[in-house]
Amino acid sequence: QRQMCIRDRGRFFKRDMRFLALRGELSRRNVERMTGKTLDIPTGDAGILADRLLDGLPEKRYELGIIPHICDLKDEAAAQLAEKYENALLINVKDEPLEVVSQIAQCRYVLSSSLHGLIVADSFNVPNMHIVFGERLKGDGYKFDDYYSAYNVPHIQRDLRREAAPSLDEIGSRYAISREMTEEKKAQLLACFPRSLLD
Repeated sequence: QRQMCIRDRGRFFKRDMRFLALRGELSRRNVERMTGKTLDIPTGDAGILADRLLDGLPEKRYELGIIPHICDLKDEAAAQLAEKYENALLINVKDEPLEVVSQIAQCRYVLSSSLHGLIVADSFNVPNMHIVFGERLKGDGYKFDDYYSAYNVPHIQRDLRREAAPSLDEIGSRYAISREMTEEKKAQLLACFPRSLLD
C-alpha cells in the first residue's frame, strides 16, 4: 500500500503510522492536528523505565549529580558548578550507558542540562532540576515542555548565566514529580508495548 505523508513545518508523518505512546501532551496535540485523529494513548518518555536496566537499587554515594548535555561537556561552568557543592559527581553522558544510569541512581539530587539525565533521575525518584549552561543546546525548550506536560507539572529551569545555582533544599522543594506519578507512567508504557515485537 502506498504511504501518504503529511508535511508540517518541514517534518513528514506517514498517514498509516500507528502511535502507541507519545512523549507528552504537546506531541499528542500536534499529532492529532496533523493526522486529524483523536489519540487515546499514554504519554511519557520511555526513558522513565531506566530503573529496570539495573539489577537492584544502588546505595546512595553522592549528594548531587551534575549531568551536562553532550554539548556542554567541555564547558568550564560544569566543573565550576560541581565545586560549589560537597560530594558532587560530574556525570559524563558519553560513558558506558549502564554506568551512567547507575551513577544517577547513586545521587540524592540531580542537576542536568540533558533532558534524559532528568528523565533517568525521575525513573529513580531522584529530585532534580533542569539547568542551562549556555546556548549550545539547540531548540526552544519544546522537548522539555513536552516531557513535563505528560505529568501536568511546570517546566522549571535554572539559567546559570543569570541565576545562582540552587541549593539542595531548593531542588527538593521545587521537584513536582511524585513516585506515584512515575510508577503510573511506567505501568502505562509497559502495558502499551507491542508484545508481538518480542516474538
